[in-house]
Amino acid sequence: MCFLSVYRTDTFAPKQNGAMKYKTIILTALALSFAAFCSGRACGQNISVASNGADWLFLGSINAEVGYPLSRNYTLNAKASCNPFSLGSGSTKTQYKHISVASGVRYWPWFVNSGWFADTYLTWNKFSISGIINKKSYEGSAVGATVGGGYALMLSKGLNLEMGLCAFIGSATYTKYSCTVCGEKEGKSSGFVVSPGNVLLQIAFIF
Repeated sequence: MCFLSVYRTDTFAPKQNGAMKYKTIILTALALSFAAFCSGRACGQNISVASNGADWLFLGSINAEVGYPLSRNYTLNAKASCNPFSLGSGSTKTQYKHISVASGVRYWPWFVNSGWFADTYLTWNKFSISGIINKKSYEGSAVGATVGGGYALMLSKGLNLEMGLCAFIGSATYTKYSCTVCGEKEGKSSGFVVSPGNVLLQIAFIF
């Protein structure tokens, strides 16, 4: 998830038990996803393994996604992304350091891994952003859902090009710093957020 812009519609003092509740939901969803992949049912065909080229181009974000067909029209998907890199230094420093995990369902009107699709994921993201939104720095975490869709183009047997867009809806807690290196805090904010999600331009291998 590219946490590039935030629109706060509410500000509140977050409750610790509420944050733990959201994290528990995300971790439970991921655990169920990977349990399905490791179960006997996951030994079937048409499992997809993909990596998003748009994320790689965006400051070198390492990412991967796995999809497993539940039926003719649905796949169970789990994906993860991280970025430990920074560009430049001092006032010119630019970075989107993050760890992001997500699990969800993708609907294929025609057939799994073919044509148009719509999907939704439960998503958790911990981030440190500098020099992207503006010259300030933002550090925090976000949890919520991404909703999107796109199209899978068959390049050859066992190889697809997936293209799509999504949006993130959820809550975020972050600390704002005056600049990329000074460490001067401007304050801490929490609230409901709506943000552009990642652009999907990924190669998927179908097994």
